[in-house]
Amino acid sequence: SSSVNFNPYASIDDGSCWCDIIIQNDSTICFGDSITLSIDVMDTIIPGFTYGGDYNGSHYFVSDTIFSWTESDSICNANGGYLAIISDAAENTFVNSLSNNNLWIGLSQDTSSTSYSEPNGGWEWVDGTLLSFDSWNLNPNQPDNGGSNVTGNNIEGYVHLYGTGGQINGTQGDWNDLPNDGIPNTDFTCRAVLEIDFIYSSSILWSTGDTTAS
Repeated sequence: SSSVNFNPYASIDDGSCWCDIIIQNDSTICFGDSITLSIDVMDTIIPGFTYGGDYNGSHYFVSDTIFSWTESDSICNANGGYLAIISDAAENTFVNSLSNNNLWIGLSQDTSSTSYSEPNGGWEWVDGTLLSFDSWNLNPNQPDNGGSNVTGNNIEGYVHLYGTGGQINGTQGDWNDLPNDGIPNTDFTCRAVLEIDFIYSSSILWSTGDTTAS
């Protein structure tokens, strides 16, 4: 079940309530049985971010302002999450739907990796996993490390997702590599997508009403 407002009789969701999702481990309770309830409690109000919804075990937020990729990474960590990790096409579609703006995701290029090469090698997610699924823009082919031609030595080692409005040469949901700061004073500046895993608190309730195993 989920609640969307502190007032149970409200007809409008004002976004004031935490998101409570209760998962039951069994559908039938017999005499002498126990049941474990896992409750996800997430405050969807985070200063500087707008809540975008939940998907497949995570809550998603978009920053209200533009940051560099490294700033975005630090801010997401400070808020108990991380820059979004995208595992498949369905999740990519969901993240893409969160904003009309360019969005930083948690993919960057590790130049110290043994697999590093330009432009295709060394891409890793913020949790250290290697890139498997991708949604690179193919018109023109990305990644291309092309921004280094514009911004000197600031290689394009960070990935953003084109917003639903699209950008120059970009198609909705496509990825593009950029320098850490994007390209200031152009369309290529980005907001952060914060992903926070569901936080479960569990309790045991026996049919006798006891809440402990003893």
